[in-house]
Amino acid sequence: MLKMSKIHTLSMKPLPVENPDQTFVSTRWKIALKNVQEAQHDLNHLKNHYLDDALYLDEDDWKQAAPTAHTNLVIQAQHQRIQDLEAELLRTHQALHQSNLSQSQLEQQLKEFQEELDRNSKVFELHYSEIIIKNKEIEDLRGIINTLDTTTTTDI
Repeated sequence: MLKMSKIHTLSMKPLPVENPDQTFVSTRWKIALKNVQEAQHDLNHLKNHYLDDALYLDEDDWKQAAPTAHTNLVIQAQHQRIQDLEAELLRTHQALHQSNLSQSQLEQQLKEFQEELDRNSKVFELHYSEIIIKNKEIEDLRGIINTLDTTTTTDI
């Protein structure tokens, strides 16, 4: 049950100055009086802005409201943690997506390199087989030349 209590204010009167001839003491009293007036002004300001809106609870109401307030704070903290985790999850998904794109690009480059290597290998095999054929033809021609050379030299 809510109970409102009335706030009592104390009225303050100026402090008396005993001897106006003592300037040092009166100056200190003036400074002290000014500090007290500023404190009273600040207190009135707090009263006007905060105490009018304050909620006063008796002990039973406080015992019931305190766990609820604590639960609300826990829920807010958990909600903030969920938002942080969702943001981290989004960043992780984006990084994973970027990683997958990079991996697919690298796989495509690897495929292109493999195809180029295969083409170069086929060209090398063709050139090698041509060289073997040419070497065989050269060997055959050398054999013919040697045979012709030996027949012409024996005929002479």
